[in-house]
Amino acid sequence: MKAEFSEKFIAHIWQRQLVTNLVTDAGEQLQIIYPGRVSHDSGCDFQDAIFTIDGKVIKGDVEIHVKSSQWYSHGHHQDPKYNSIVLHVVMWHDSQCPILLQNGKTVSTIYLNPFLSSSLNELGHQADLSRYPLPSCPEATGHPNRESLNKLLDAAGEERFVAKITSFQKALVEEEAGQVLFRGIARALGYAKNTEPFEELTIDYSSAS
Repeated sequence: MKAEFSEKFIAHIWQRQLVTNLVTDAGEQLQIIYPGRVSHDSGCDFQDAIFTIDGKVIKGDVEIHVKSSQWYSHGHHQDPKYNSIVLHVVMWHDSQCPILLQNGKTVSTIYLNPFLSSSLNELGHQADLSRYPLPSCPEATGHPNRESLNKLLDAAGEERFVAKITSFQKALVEEEAGQVLFRGIARALGYAKNTEPFEELTIDYSSAS
């Protein structure tokens, strides 16, 4: 059964959060706040994920494997591109070796199989893996297939929308709604390259007032 399920399928489960009551390999409670955005670069599978382990908020990148032993068989422990990983997500935990980064730090592993929201076979039948992970723009637009392009844009838009909602929800826990809105507008006006400088302006303005 294990060979039938790919990393793409596990990425689908992780991104859709089709799991309940997650516990790490060390017995710590894990709660997903944001599963991260799909990465198309070499290195991690999901970037900028946000989750809590025993109540502590952690943000960083996530690596997906079918089995935990693949971290070493794929050579990630020797590759500095994976030093940003903060969580190793697998379906089956088949190794007791701790997950070591190239910089010597250790990473928690979460194995999904005991915590699935439905049976593995049922999730497999329901999954639309054509959308997971999202194809790159050149790959999707390189074919004159409107359905493929529409599927890419729909999935990318949904992912971005969920990320925005999650970011605002987290900010509202710590700040007043007016300040969160002010900062959000400023970041939007900064477009792609100036979001952080524009956000800093709101901090300076708030401090001055």
